[in-house]
Amino acid sequence: MIFNVTEGRFLGLRTAALIAVLAGATGSVGLLLRATNRNPSHLLVVLLAIWVVSPFVALFWASIVSKRWSVQTRVTLYGVMLVVPLSCLAIYVADAIWPAHRRALSYSFQSHQCRGCLAHSLSWQPH
Repeated sequence: MIFNVTEGRFLGLRTAALIAVLAGATGSVGLLLRATNRNPSHLLVVLLAIWVVSPFVALFWASIVSKRWSVQTRVTLYGVMLVVPLSCLAIYVADAIWPAHRRALSYSFQSHQCRGCLAHSLSWQPH
C-alpha cells in the first residue's frame, strides 16, 4: 500500500474520529443502561441498545469503506464522526442530569423521549 502525503496529514483526524465514535457508542450505551436499569423487559433494553449503537456502527463501517473515497469526502466523514458522538453524548448527559421527574411540568414525557430519537434521527440523515 502506498502511503500518500495527503493521507498522512489526516491520520490524526481519523484516529480522533475513531476514538470519538468508540467513546460515543460506549457512553451512549452506558447512559442507556443507567436510564433503563429498572426496566423489567430485557428484550426492550437489548433492542434499544441496538438502536443506540447503530449510528456508531454505521460511522465505523463508513470509515472502513472510505479508503477509496476522495480526501475531501473522508475529511467530511471524519468531521461527522466527531460531531455525531459528541452531540449524542451531550443529549444523553443532559437527560441524565435533568431526569424527567425533576424537570418543569412544561416538558412532557414525549419531549423527554424525543431528544433521544432526535439524536439518532439526525445521525441517520443522508449527508
